[in-house]
Amino acid sequence: MFSTPFLSIVIPCFNEFGNLNALMARLTAVLTDELSDYEIIFVDDGSSDNTFELITEINSKNKRVCGLALSRNFGHQIALAAGLHHSRGKIVITMDGDLQHPPEIIPELVSMYQQGFDIVNTLRTDTDGVGRMKKTTSKLFYKILNRLSEIHLDSGAADFRLMSRKAVDAYAQFDEKDRFTRGLIGWMGFSQAVIKYKAESRYAGTS
Repeated sequence: MFSTPFLSIVIPCFNEFGNLNALMARLTAVLTDELSDYEIIFVDDGSSDNTFELITEINSKNKRVCGLALSRNFGHQIALAAGLHHSRGKIVITMDGDLQHPPEIIPELVSMYQQGFDIVNTLRTDTDGVGRMKKTTSKLFYKILNRLSEIHLDSGAADFRLMSRKAVDAYAQFDEKDRFTRGLIGWMGFSQAVIKYKAESRYAGTS
């Protein structure tokens, strides 16, 4: 067993067999030098393809990678929470497995943490290949949410973020079963920053 790592990366997966090798190639290109002390936690959310078999294969080549297999498809938010509960790092980054969250901005997230922020959120400014209808409905969702809620979330907010161990431990105290992580993180407080990025189109498979 490795000692407690500096960085944990939690990646919920549902039928991501076609994405994980490409994701690992880009992650390992980034996780060098001061970011080489890491663990990657893939959470297989009841996939019907060979996602977990591929995670097992990746683990056989890189022991800093581990996998959790949920008993069925519980949904992205529960898979995300499971990964966070199992993370050990001083800081934790959560991201999706379809390469729409670019690994290349991880050093920028870490830099903001080193400047004193406990939570570094990301904001999607645009997404390759997304039509006008999808963009319009997304903006409408956040407009309605912000009107009804005590917190404000920008359109384009994502579950691609960095959290300090202090923030992760606070998040772990929530016992909601039907959780909306973006809302909970915004409500928690702590010192928070935002980094903008442009999302690529999904590498393989369907959303």
